[in-house]
Amino acid sequence: MQIFLISTQKVYFTFTFDHIGCEYARNLMKEILMQIDDGIAESRNKDIYRHKGKKKTTIKTLMGEVEFRRAVYKTKGENGEAKYIFVR
Repeated sequence: MQIFLISTQKVYFTFTFDHIGCEYARNLMKEILMQIDDGIAESRNKDIYRHKGKKKTTIKTLMGEVEFRRAVYKTKGENGEAKYIFVR
């Protein structure tokens, strides 16, 4: 009976550690992606790409889903029509 309890506690601690590790990694990835997006916003060609606000974006990773806000830009397409894009 005592072995079963120790085993259960180990599984619980492993699950908690993995959960905390993945949560930390997701938050770190979110911060990095937002810093990259801010860098792109500062260095973009402002005559071509007009900043039109930020939109919530979600990416799926092995650590779980990462939600962050990403800038959307307005530009002109080949025929002169307005296009809304994410700059890569």
